[in-house]
Amino acid sequence: MLVDLRSVDLLSSALAGAAAALGATAATVLLLTPGYVFTRSLARGVRGPDQSERTVVAITGAVGVFTHLLFMPLTLALLADLVAEPSPQSIGMHYAAFLLWAATVLLVAPALAAALVVALRDWDAPGVDWIFRRLGLNEATRTTEAWHWAFRRAADIAPAPWLRIRLKNGQGVYYGYFGAKSLASSDARVRDVYLERTWPLDNAGEPIPAEQVKAGPGLWISGENILTVEFVRPGEKQ
Repeated sequence: MLVDLRSVDLLSSALAGAAAALGATAATVLLLTPGYVFTRSLARGVRGPDQSERTVVAITGAVGVFTHLLFMPLTLALLADLVAEPSPQSIGMHYAAFLLWAATVLLVAPALAAALVVALRDWDAPGVDWIFRRLGLNEATRTTEAWHWAFRRAADIAPAPWLRIRLKNGQGVYYGYFGAKSLASSDARVRDVYLERTWPLDNAGEPIPAEQVKAGPGLWISGENILTVEFVRPGEKQ
């Protein structure tokens, strides 16, 4: 039986290329997973818009590299054990160790780091905000647009603020509660807002006293019609 050596070489090259591509993809996923978990955990529970793509990519890559450098001794020890006994039995024996490594490095550590950053960011200790600004982790540095920054800040306030939204061309004023079921657009092209509860206003655009009216239903407002958005903080005169 004759075998075309050129075909065998081409097949071997294709398999080698596919294996290299698969390995590079797996390595990239492992490298970036801690950063992805960190950024997602950092934004957990926020009802405002997401960060810009460039900011997310930069933080994801930096946190991924730092996490793997931090756990490098654990990673090298696990690899050394696998290389010392390269057999299916050895891989099976180290299966639990690999799962522990994956859970710790890829999931638990970045999630805990994000929780720590959130706790420190909310702590008004002297110097904390300065450090976060230098690291690019404070809200103003990580957010590229005022719309994003304002609504992310509003989403973190407890109790949630009320919004006084004025429409273009004198179309009117809406006053509503930006609570847990309210949303603000993350798309720069569509600056719409959904308020879960609205409140009637008088002719001057001021809220009518509570003893005279009841809160109204939710309301969606198109971004094309919004002129200004005023954030009325809890405890302030509405």
